Amino acid sequence: MLTDLDNYDCPLRLIEDWLGQDKTANPNFIFRIAVREVEAWLMADRENLAHFLGIPLQYIPQESDNLIDAKATLINLAERSRKRELKSDLIPKKGSTAKQGSNYNGCLAQCLQTWRLEKAMRVLPSLARAHHHLSQFTP
Repeated sequence: MLTDLDNYDCPLRLIEDWLGQDKTANPNFIFRIAVREVEAWLMADRENLAHFLGIPLQYIPQESDNLIDAKATLINLAERSRKRELKSDLIPKKGSTAKQGSNYNGCLAQCLQTWRLEKAMRVLPSLARAHHHLSQFTP
């Protein structure tokens, strides 16, 4: 299971809240937390994201793991795009209470088609740790 740290101040608190005291109930259950949000992992391949959004590379943050709200940052970056359909997918409609567009996940799934894991892991320690733990898993 992959989740975001979001508003928790540390991963241990989130784990305790979600899983309680028995964190090893099933040895085949892998629980990983993106620090702070999984969108930071997507932004770690800056060149790919800039190309996907159709915006200059300089707009993509270099330290995405330090972003308090990576999802909001990604949506703000999408607002700079000239790709109308992409903007419609990622950005919530004006007046909406939604935090993201109606096809947010589908649109980001398209971006992941060209996303470079190796490049992103060199930039983000939290992603490298998650990858290491997943690659070591044996059911």
